[in-house]
Amino acid sequence: MKSAEAPVAASTRDVVVLVLVIGLLTLVKLAVSLLLYTLSVAGGGIGLSPLIAGGDDGTYYVESARAILEGRLPGIPTFFSYVVAFVFGAFGENVLAIRLLNLGAGVGLLLLLLLLLRHVVPNEAVRPRSRMSLALLVTLYPSLLLFESISIYRDVWIGLLYVLTLMLTMLIARSTRPIRTLALVAVALSSLGALALFRWYAALAVILSITAWFVLGGVRRGGARTVRRTVVLATLGVTALMAWRPSFLAPLLTFREQYEATGAGSNLGLSFTEVGVMVVPVVYLYSVISNILGPLPWQISGALGALLMLVELPLLLVVGTTIYVKRPLLSSAEWYLVLNAVVWFLLIGFFNDNIGTAARLRIPGWLLLLLVFSSVRSRTAVKAPESRRQPT
Repeated sequence: MKSAEAPVAASTRDVVVLVLVIGLLTLVKLAVSLLLYTLSVAGGGIGLSPLIAGGDDGTYYVESARAILEGRLPGIPTFFSYVVAFVFGAFGENVLAIRLLNLGAGVGLLLLLLLLLRHVVPNEAVRPRSRMSLALLVTLYPSLLLFESISIYRDVWIGLLYVLTLMLTMLIARSTRPIRTLALVAVALSSLGALALFRWYAALAVILSITAWFVLGGVRRGGARTVRRTVVLATLGVTALMAWRPSFLAPLLTFREQYEATGAGSNLGLSFTEVGVMVVPVVYLYSVISNILGPLPWQISGALGALLMLVELPLLLVVGTTIYVKRPLLSSAEWYLVLNAVVWFLLIGFFNDNIGTAARLRIPGWLLLLLVFSSVRSRTAVKAPESRRQPT
């Protein structure tokens, strides 16, 4: 009787510990956000970032929200501007309310990742370790913590919708009931549409990932080959676009040039349109690597960039290296998530030329890799002690 109750007690204890850890980490993020809000207000601001001078996207969202509420629309406001306008309309021009809303979205994102982990890790014995690892990594992931707390950014919402959409696609693939499948497809399309409203090429990344998974053999031949083929095809595709440069794609091809026009110190200064076609693959892959890991030591242009490199680059290198070394152990579900992360990185490597922006844009991709890392690392950590036991 005691042996039957022991696993249940252990499972309950693990859940309680996880809830307490998530609660504590959420309070830490709340304290950081409130501190930065207070510093901003004390300095004569309205609660946005007291650390970023002249480059805070929160200022744009506030100004756009004001314009929407006043009935004037300068330019094309983002969907998040309408969210901010709705909150301002309901609670007054209260930046703290947006901060708290983003904090709630951050908790929702973590819970979604933990739920997704359940579908990736079927072994119940491994889940407590992998859940705790994922909760700690996601909550303390420097870029996510920074941009969730420093001001009011939309990236946490993009991450939430991105993970939700991917989880729904996995549920659709496993569903065997027609009615349930149709319901999941409807919800997935709604989630994909909402994601497109927040960032259109995030939705494009999901569509391209699904296409690559089925067309390039992810289902039949394994994920490693599919990932390699995707990187090669993306590089060749970008090179071909730069050689052809169709006029109807001109706005798309010059999207990254917008960053150059700002003259920001954190710009990479990489242009696909001003170099020879044979050089494009090198420039593109360098841009992708910079967006994945930057700022690299030679790309640092300020104290914030140096701090980000010191606290984040080691973590990203450990996660990426571990997944690469353990790649023979990855399941089909884990390879699917890796493919989605790679496609996301390949897209932002094409569209983005700013290192500061890269730290925000790469968050969804790295969240997926943090999940895969937690899964595969926990599995091998559990198996290792078992393999050292001597037969009795």
